[in-house]
Amino acid sequence: MLFAAFKPRTKIPSLADRGSRLISRLGRSRLAPPLRRLGINRASLKRATILGGGLTLGLAIVVGSIEAQIDRIAILGFHDIIDPNLPSERAPARAPVESDYTRQDFERLLAYLVDQNYWFLTAEDLYDYFGKPNPDPIPEEFKRRPRVAISIDDGYASAHAHVFKAAETIQKRTGKTIKLIWFVNPAFLGRTDTEQPRMTCEDLQAGFKAGFYDVQSHTANHQDLTTLEPEAINIEFKQARDQLVTCIGDRDRNHQVARHVAYPFGAVDATVIKYARRYHLSGYVYDSRFLRVLPWRDRYRLSRLPVNGSMSVEKLERWAAGSSW
Repeated sequence: MLFAAFKPRTKIPSLADRGSRLISRLGRSRLAPPLRRLGINRASLKRATILGGGLTLGLAIVVGSIEAQIDRIAILGFHDIIDPNLPSERAPARAPVESDYTRQDFERLLAYLVDQNYWFLTAEDLYDYFGKPNPDPIPEEFKRRPRVAISIDDGYASAHAHVFKAAETIQKRTGKTIKLIWFVNPAFLGRTDTEQPRMTCEDLQAGFKAGFYDVQSHTANHQDLTTLEPEAINIEFKQARDQLVTCIGDRDRNHQVARHVAYPFGAVDATVIKYARRYHLSGYVYDSRFLRVLPWRDRYRLSRLPVNGSMSVEKLERWAAGSSW
């Protein structure tokens, strides 16, 4: 009875109603005289409005259907992972930063993704199966599994400590080894004179040896590449690649270290891409979008979703599932 008694206060105008209102407004506007001189009257406008509306509606349905069929992948972008229960990782010892994400919520997210049997994609997976011109067939074991990529930028020491421990805990609990993409600035490895201490080369080696870390480039010095001269851009890419490859050394038997790059600040232009192509197979931006798996996708402008501390675990779970809300 409750639903039967309910009546909406306002009636949603139909396409025809909207068209009629538009025609009436045009008839009273300054456009009326020139329209009449062109032989356009109320009747022809009405026919055009109905036809145009039908075409627009049909196009929207087709586009919506296509969108529903396009695979999209959430590449979540974290920066520092902190434990607010530790005095050294909260104010006043450490100034809060918007992009900080708590260890507790990060662990909850990883546990959920593992329990839901997500495939944790590496940068090489993203390239091989979704990015390159002729993608490899997805292995049978992964075909029906949901997909997500977890990336961590800059290489903070606290992020390494918490992320490595979380991956170890999951491995002990489930027997599964999760993969996490680290976009690192090697010029800062081991430094403590920066705003926050950075992880060391030994930290990267430990994560790589354990099978947790996919080590990729964030350029050498975390500069806005679009503001640099071409030679400086070239140095940023080359130096970072060479230093990361040297750090991991012969542990990288498949030669996958630093084959991909995330541009600092997500800043990129045609010149930056020109030099990125010399050293990397793909490049990532921060554009708050899902990675859409399309054959014409520019693999040097792959999308990532930036994460900040105000985002709930539930929101990131929805993102992982492909929901944008």
